[in-house]
Amino acid sequence: MNAEKHEGGSPGMIAKIAVVIDLLTIHDDLSIAGLADLAGEPRSSMYRLVNGLTAAGFVEPGSRKGRVRLGAKLFKIGAAAGRRYDIRRLALPILTDLREQTEVTAHLCVREDFSALCVERVEGKGSHLLSLRTGTSIPLHLGAAAKVLLAHAGPALWDAYIQYVSEGGGTPDIIRNVVEDQMSPRVAELNEEMAEIRRSGVSVSNSDVVLGVAALGAPVRDRDGNVCAAISIGGEARHVLGDAAERNERHVRSAARQLSAALGFVPQVALPSPAEPPSLPILGPLTHVGLVVRDLESAVAKHSFITGDDGWRNVEYSPATVHEMTYMGMPAPHVVRAAFSDGPGRRIDLVSPQSGPSIHRDWLDERGEGLHYANFNVPSLADAVATMAAHSVSLAQSGTGVTTGVEVAYGYFDTVKELGYWTRASER
Repeated sequence: MNAEKHEGGSPGMIAKIAVVIDLLTIHDDLSIAGLADLAGEPRSSMYRLVNGLTAAGFVEPGSRKGRVRLGAKLFKIGAAAGRRYDIRRLALPILTDLREQTEVTAHLCVREDFSALCVERVEGKGSHLLSLRTGTSIPLHLGAAAKVLLAHAGPALWDAYIQYVSEGGGTPDIIRNVVEDQMSPRVAELNEEMAEIRRSGVSVSNSDVVLGVAALGAPVRDRDGNVCAAISIGGEARHVLGDAAERNERHVRSAARQLSAALGFVPQVALPSPAEPPSLPILGPLTHVGLVVRDLESAVAKHSFITGDDGWRNVEYSPATVHEMTYMGMPAPHVVRAAFSDGPGRRIDLVSPQSGPSIHRDWLDERGEGLHYANFNVPSLADAVATMAAHSVSLAQSGTGVTTGVEVAYGYFDTVKELGYWTRASER
């Protein structure tokens, strides 16, 4: 413990009290000597501190003489704090049904700073294997429910959390000893996983915390549409994944949707486009359009009538050819293969996503093949971003330092609602 003594002493004393309460939460009851040794405090100081806490009702005699435990007053305080988690009352029958459907343990977690706090749990098959129990926390990059909360927490929390973990935060020994290699996650890989969770709506954990234990999680939204919690199931991998994975995913998604509805969330229904023409700026000359395709070779053969004898130029956008790649405001390496027709006045791009998160993969999964973007040549991508931002149009994906010889930078703007396709700006 060795809490730092501040001017006036109060913050340091509060820190010492917090450590005593934490230790008694973990160990049920302890001797004064045991508390002092674990806290790194002199026994005389610990005696005075425990006596004060006992007089205040926060600590009471333990199971044996000379031992102490948490007092009833803290139970009352905990009950009052628990009322803010009324979500537990709404979630319990949903979690119970989820347990019956999947036969494994169901959890409800909320974010608490840089951790996922388990606020409800319904026991299922293999529950003795699981370390996440009611009232315990887990780092946000480990476990299905935690990853859901991290994926939807926003860029500011993401940046703060990566710094926190890189400096050794969120690494309790009980977890570090099991999965040492996962406590300092590779940021690019973790970022890609978070993007996939946002895209798919479900997270997958396999041996993140306990070897052989897997979990599936889905986001719970409040009435404003914000992700306020996560529902997950956990158990032996063979019961959660494998042949049961698809069925279990459906059950977890359904449970999360039910709880979201109970909290007042109503999914938005896409409305028809307004009759008036969209108000969008002219970035530059329109040069060509792009189609998203599943298989590039098949698409090239199907569209060969466009190029005639001029053929196609093959290009790959990847970390090897693009210095900086972003997706939804975060670094996100991905690989996209493309074929450009070179015929004068009739250029068309065929774009096929290969790996990693991208708007091309999103479009293909959600809408299938077809018209994907219109490209405009711009003198400066930065100026194009500012111009579009002034019209409330956001940049969703970009690349700078392109070495393919096609452009030096590019960006995709979300004009799907206004136009039915993405707007692409290409800096030459």
